[in-house]
Amino acid sequence: MKATLLIVFLSTITVFSSAQSVQRFDILSCSSPTGFTIKEKTKRVVLEKKDGHSFCQLQLWPAQQATRDPKANFKTDWDYFAGNQYKIGDPKEKQT
Repeated sequence: MKATLLIVFLSTITVFSSAQSVQRFDILSCSSPTGFTIKEKTKRVVLEKKDGHSFCQLQLWPAQQATRDPKANFKTDWDYFAGNQYKIGDPKEKQT
């Protein structure tokens, strides 16, 4: 999981480093990749690129305060990023 996040993060940095204009959002400084347009810049930054039948969307969210309890962090992040944003409620419990 950590390796996947690191790869995504490094890929994003590589994409952003090749663009021109630097923008600030929360604790982030970034540049828009070539060909991307900014769709939203209120609660998050949404960058989008459409090319024929394909598209790519990058979302930058503000930093969240964490605690030492992973379950509490997951619940807080779920509510903020998914549950309240898309009105899907609490996550389903994993069946064993």
